Amino acid sequence: MSHARPFTHCPISVHAALLIAGTLLAAPGVHALPPAASACLPPQAEAQLLRKETALLGKTHAAEHAATRAQQCEVEQGHRRRPDENVVSSPETTLQEDAAVLQAATQAAAGTTTHASSSAQKVAADTASREGRWSSPFIIPVVGITSVLLNTGKLLFWSYDPTTYRQPNGTNNGVAYIWDPATRQGQSIAPPENIWCAGQTILADGRVFIAGGNLRYPDPSVTDGTGGFE
Repeated sequence: MSHARPFTHCPISVHAALLIAGTLLAAPGVHALPPAASACLPPQAEAQLLRKETALLGKTHAAEHAATRAQQCEVEQGHRRRPDENVVSSPETTLQEDAAVLQAATQAAAGTTTHASSSAQKVAADTASREGRWSSPFIIPVVGITSVLLNTGKLLFWSYDPTTYRQPNGTNNGVAYIWDPATRQGQSIAPPENIWCAGQTILADGRVFIAGGNLRYPDPSVTDGTGGFE
């Protein structure tokens, strides 16, 4: 696959977002500061804001806001790398980037970082070792509408079959993919049905229990109002 397919919303269920530990950082919260504002507040102002938010939101939620502002401030100062815009890397490139960041973090922890390394690089390496980091975007060969983290550390993606999407005779056609974030590789597997839009949970033995799916695409030949999604 040489390009990304457009994301299509499920008409029934809400899709879950997935955080890949060690690769992705938590995105700024829904209460992020306006674009024109700076997250780098003077210590006194930050302390005052934290007290106010603690009183209004509670200690835990206020602490989450403070942590988000700290991350945003690191981005502003160039100490925290943001995802590249309009850039797609190969999986191999992202693995090389990961290895370089881990090596820099190891050197920083051991005190063997060279003097040529900048202060920003040292901070970025330390942050990556503690909290993970955003990798460069890359393509996976499946529409990752639903994703489940398995007990093996691999990911199970599934969706409708893009080649027969919304075609009434393709209602039961689905695709699935097992993907390994450690190698950026995987393989297709055949789902039993078009389980797109299903709900799912992981059982105690590691199996994925899936309930629901797609029963019908809209059928324009049905004119009595019963030919919609089901």
